[in-house]
Amino acid sequence: MLKEQVIDYYVMFMKDPMIFTKFLYRWKMLSPKQEELLNLDAEINVILAGRRFGKSSLMAAKMFYYALTHREVSCLVVAPSLEQSKIYFDLLLNALEGHPMSLFVKSVKQNPFPEINLINGSKLLFRSTAFKGRYLRGKKIHYVVVSEAAFVDEEVFEQVIMPM
Repeated sequence: MLKEQVIDYYVMFMKDPMIFTKFLYRWKMLSPKQEELLNLDAEINVILAGRRFGKSSLMAAKMFYYALTHREVSCLVVAPSLEQSKIYFDLLLNALEGHPMSLFVKSVKQNPFPEINLINGSKLLFRSTAFKGRYLRGKKIHYVVVSEAAFVDEEVFEQVIMPM
């Protein structure tokens, strides 16, 4: 491929979260409702969808897209357990394995908490709400995905996650 074609393709997929998501996961298409989810842009979005809809995959892609299109931001997936938040981490790592987008990843840390650092200075963090949100406090976060929100302690949500 010519250098100009690569640059044109990069510009195209970085301007559209739907093209980005399909390219990241090597999907041929998205359903209209999946496209609707990717286009949500309110300050707080609530997603209520059944199993196998693709919520985790879509939100992981949306967070990764945000991190790549904004320099030096911190994005967080938080869930009641670390194992639940790590689902998003694993989705991204699996998608990036052998993928051209892996060039944007500077480093990956597995322990004690999963973290993906990008070459533009942005970070993707994955944490649990355990111990009253102890591992969330004091972090400056620009983008938050709360997985299994119905099971997140209300006090942690209101006093730790919302102020972020």
